[in-house]
Amino acid sequence: MVSTAGSIERQRALEQLITDIQANGGILRVTMGRLRDVCGWDKLGKYVVQDISDQLKKVGIGHLPREADQLPRYQHLDVRVFLTDSLVGRLILSVQQPSESGDELLRQVGDNDAVMVIEKIRALVCHHGDN
Repeated sequence: MVSTAGSIERQRALEQLITDIQANGGILRVTMGRLRDVCGWDKLGKYVVQDISDQLKKVGIGHLPREADQLPRYQHLDVRVFLTDSLVGRLILSVQQPSESGDELLRQVGDNDAVMVIEKIRALVCHHGDN
């Protein structure tokens, strides 16, 4: 059972992570060690990375690589985290999960002379393992 003090500490750590992501334009590269600590774990393993993914999702944070089982299990490796409700997050999700509304968002961004932004997002999504 998780103590109340541990729950409060974890909530503060998640809030700080969200603040850090916001301060970096909606996307941030962090180590798996930081995510492990934020989510209150001691070691990284199959079930721990799944729980990390679940905890991040609950507070509106997505990650790259996208699938939990593809998250590294080594604390010094980097992953990208992003706020799913930020412009960057919506762009990433539009590329990952094709939909009419996602296509419209990509068109709008493209119409705003931000094609390079989309290309950078695609590069992040498609080459997430090349950290």
